[in-house]
Amino acid sequence: MKAEVISPFKDKENEFKRYVAGDEFKASEERVNTLHRLGFLEEGSEEEEEEEQKEPSVLDGSIADVEKGVTTDFGEEALNELLAQEAEDKNRKGVKEHIEGLLAKFEESE
Repeated sequence: MKAEVISPFKDKENEFKRYVAGDEFKASEERVNTLHRLGFLEEGSEEEEEEEQKEPSVLDGSIADVEKGVTTDFGEEALNELLAQEAEDKNRKGVKEHIEGLLAKFEESE
């Protein structure tokens, strides 16, 4: 949940991070409700699911799933983007090798 801070405090459950009026505070529903009862937060509201979750990606599955879903149909530019994304996120050797193999097919056709 999230809520707006209305009174300054240091959060003992987050390395005593300091919050001041107007800050946005995010925590479990129980924690937000406790701090609301103590007068530190406005009433909490549910977090925007879209805001918190990244868009689903073809890279989200297992290596086998990625190998089935990622093909040369994506095109060279998209494959390069997927390779960079994989290297930044999970950095799985099998996925990177699969995408690199697909990219090699583009180089062969030139």
